[in-house]
Amino acid sequence: MNNNQPSTKTNNVMRVHLVLVASPILLALVLVATSLTPAPSLTDGNRAITARGKATNPTSAIPAGSTFYDFDLATEKKGAIVEQPQLVLPINNRYARRIETTAKVEFTTAIIELEQLTTELITTAASDITSDPLAIKSFYDQGMMDPRRSLLKSNVYVAEYTPVVKGQPSDITNYRLFTVVDASPQHLQMQQAWHDSHILQRLIQFCAVAGTTVLTLLVYRGNQIMIVRKTSLTNRLLFTITASTTSLSAVAFLANYYF
Repeated sequence: MNNNQPSTKTNNVMRVHLVLVASPILLALVLVATSLTPAPSLTDGNRAITARGKATNPTSAIPAGSTFYDFDLATEKKGAIVEQPQLVLPINNRYARRIETTAKVEFTTAIIELEQLTTELITTAASDITSDPLAIKSFYDQGMMDPRRSLLKSNVYVAEYTPVVKGQPSDITNYRLFTVVDASPQHLQMQQAWHDSHILQRLIQFCAVAGTTVLTLLVYRGNQIMIVRKTSLTNRLLFTITASTTSLSAVAFLANYYF
């Protein structure tokens, strides 16, 4: 009985030692598998413009008898009269849409609504790339979702209409802003930014894999040297636990902030 107890105790300690040494190796294998996962393809995102069908555009509510003008968003003023604005939608472009505001009595509120409708379209384009709210917020912070970027490249018109009440023109004139907005350039820019962020993540994953692998080899080699030098088992376990804890803490930090 007494002779078997030290042997059993030694075996148990060695099992613990093997588990501690093997843990970083298993973690490294997991990180390698993660880093080899294919990144999102820009080609797949480009197909979304055509493969998801044509955009649905609302029916115009502009009343008959309206007068049309060019509209300058920069100065917020109407320009020359236009006989009949020709708004052409690009073919097979999911992110091109005819946008029209409701009737307003001043240009300021009409512009606000026009920007809101454009923002909704750009948000749809961003949501097709990722559903991550932090990524979408990053797009917004970098100015990629600014509605003015699309609107300033578009031909904006204003429909002016004065209702007739009891045979007399009303004192209130209504204005509707309308245009065709193409958000596909912003969609491609956001997609590129998303792709670049995944490249950074993979670089960090590779560094984590390399660092964990090197640390695992150092722990293994260090234990070999300590065994040759007949270092006590307690010191060897302390060295292994410290090195493994440091490795796991570093990987956990990277996972929390970058993965």
